[in-house]
Amino acid sequence: MRDSYLQYKASELASEHAFLQWVHSPESELGVQWTEWLTKHPEMFEEAELAKRMVSHMKFQQLQDFPTNTADLWKRIDASIEVEEVPTLVIDRNAGSNERSSRIWYNIGLVAAACIAILFILRFLSPQEFTLDVPRGEHMVHQLPDESQVEINAESNLHYSSKGWEKERLVNLEGEAYFRVKKGKKFTVNTPMGAVEVLGTSFNVYNRGKDFRVSCMTGSVQVSSHHGDLHKVLLPGQSVQWNPEDGNVDKTFEVDEEEKNSWWNGTYSFKDAPLFECFEELGRQFNLEVELGPKIDRNEEWTGHFSGSDVDQALYDVCWSNGLEYRQEGNIVYITQDTVRHMK
Repeated sequence: MRDSYLQYKASELASEHAFLQWVHSPESELGVQWTEWLTKHPEMFEEAELAKRMVSHMKFQQLQDFPTNTADLWKRIDASIEVEEVPTLVIDRNAGSNERSSRIWYNIGLVAAACIAILFILRFLSPQEFTLDVPRGEHMVHQLPDESQVEINAESNLHYSSKGWEKERLVNLEGEAYFRVKKGKKFTVNTPMGAVEVLGTSFNVYNRGKDFRVSCMTGSVQVSSHHGDLHKVLLPGQSVQWNPEDGNVDKTFEVDEEEKNSWWNGTYSFKDAPLFECFEELGRQFNLEVELGPKIDRNEEWTGHFSGSDVDQALYDVCWSNGLEYRQEGNIVYITQDTVRHMK
């Protein structure tokens, strides 16, 4: 068992492929390893038990005819969840470890049990199909079947099948994720705009709308687009950005120090990025709706960064450097020009 599991919370354990195998096959060799690991680390027993209950309250069904209709899908989810008292744990990704002792247990029935499937992000279409939906304001770290690791950014979706994984390592991504890939057979990240192929490396993939960006940190990656002429091999420290609206011209540049310590380390960096993209990312990380005033140039380029640990400081950092001010009302942040500074 990896030492990094000592830092995991229940929801993170419940999303681990190895942990799921233990829950389903406690007598297997892997189950014995987990049991021995918990014996050595009794401080993790409570988190592990909570994670097991989360997993156990979802009956994983082999869906031969997966419904495309949303209403039918939720009927199946409701039917697959047992009615009994279920413990839930609300997790804030910015909370400190001292908050573990402040858990609140709720006795809930069918409706709340269905919500667990949403709250804890992981949805299982079949025992071999995995879909991870990460909402706004959250991140997820997930271990793939070969112990490759992926950290998924807020408002992103990752899907893969564990069947035949040893022959074809393939994941489908919408949004943004950072991968640390174990050496082995070809590993492919497929997105709506393009694909990334590697053997073993660490890299970041961003695909939101028509903006497709890949940054290579270690090893090398091959990047290609689905709708253009992008075919490029990136070496460590290189990044490529591609958008079909730019005439299918790719922009290749060096990864600077700020990007090397980017969102997966809690820092959100921008280089000559349109202002609206910066505020979109800020809203995504803190689960806020950001509204820009009519006098603001949405496409004005900005270079800078903000931290994901404090929303007020993040808003101040972006607004101050752009001559803006903000006002927050509940979940909505209004951005306007700083009239005092503009009068000077």
